[in-house]
Amino acid sequence: MNEYLTNEQKLELFAIVRDLTGGDYDTYRGALIGGLPSPFKAILQKAPVPAAQLMADLTKFVETDRLADGTVPLAAFLKTLLVVFGADDPTKLSRIRELLDAVAERASGAPAVGPPTANEIKEAIVHQNDMLPLSFMREGLAAAASVCKLEVTPVHGGTSVTTKLHLGTGWLIGPGLLLTNHHVINARLKGQAAASADELVRQVRGMRVLFDHDESEVQPSFVAALELLASDPALDYALISIADTTRAPLPISAGLPEAAPNHGAPALNIIQHPDGDPKQFAIRNNLMASASETDLRYFTDTKGGSSGAPVFDDAWRVVALHRGHSFAPHVQFNGRDAVYMNVGTRISAIVQDLSDRWAGREGAGDVNEIARLLALIAPELQ
Repeated sequence: MNEYLTNEQKLELFAIVRDLTGGDYDTYRGALIGGLPSPFKAILQKAPVPAAQLMADLTKFVETDRLADGTVPLAAFLKTLLVVFGADDPTKLSRIRELLDAVAERASGAPAVGPPTANEIKEAIVHQNDMLPLSFMREGLAAAASVCKLEVTPVHGGTSVTTKLHLGTGWLIGPGLLLTNHHVINARLKGQAAASADELVRQVRGMRVLFDHDESEVQPSFVAALELLASDPALDYALISIADTTRAPLPISAGLPEAAPNHGAPALNIIQHPDGDPKQFAIRNNLMASASETDLRYFTDTKGGSSGAPVFDDAWRVVALHRGHSFAPHVQFNGRDAVYMNVGTRISAIVQDLSDRWAGREGAGDVNEIARLLALIAPELQ
């Protein structure tokens, strides 16, 4: 059984919810579980007193893996707690965020992201002119056409587990060439054994690639995934060929973004499918905090399902591949606790890995496709 919390953490959460609800969980229960899928709510046990009901619900949440629609019940419950009690006890709410972060990390299967380091931006007060020309939004909308939602069905022991859908975001780095996170196509919870080579192949070929999922009422365009060409769990990227070669790829940049005049830090922008929802933009006041040879850290808003999203500079060039976040209770942004610090793999590191390890390697996907991509993007890396 893949439980999301230890027994100690479950008891701690029980005490937090009991205190926030004043011991009257039944009064709040409808609101707190209201966003969960109806079939799941129907199987929750009924208990005679509020404390027993709370423990029964928490036990079911902790034991329940991802549902068929991608919902992780415990994560959804914790998010609702933050909404309902957002103006209450800051210490308890901070602990709920820590537990939510742990659940989200385990559910995504993403590699752990280390805590912020001493050289992160500790304070970023934004008192600056953030007005942008119309072309910024026009170019952003054009870039969004190359971003897609991914739905991956895990394969265990030769069997597709259709009730454990994993969600992510991808984007076109070349014609017919999709980039996303390795942990998205791996489709495993944190701590589970990684998918085998054969399981990865089947998961990629069975993956649903959905472009144009821009509004809830709009039917997305389905494109078939063909082959896993290259990947690396440490850098957390996967390069995949898809059937549609007509969509324009996104421009990339190997350099670090620069801050605008009179701005303290570069702004970064993300186009993503958070929680598998229609496409969303995270723009402005999303400052880069630090950089290494392989990573960028930033404050841009993301959620589960954002894994694999492109991280842009203000010229809408992709500078990093978003892969995860860490809880950051002691880092401040815009005068308040930042709560989360996000991290992405720099495009320069991915391109270098493709060149060093994959371009001339026999049997590593389609070598010609990788060589073609490297030749195509070389001018953009200058």
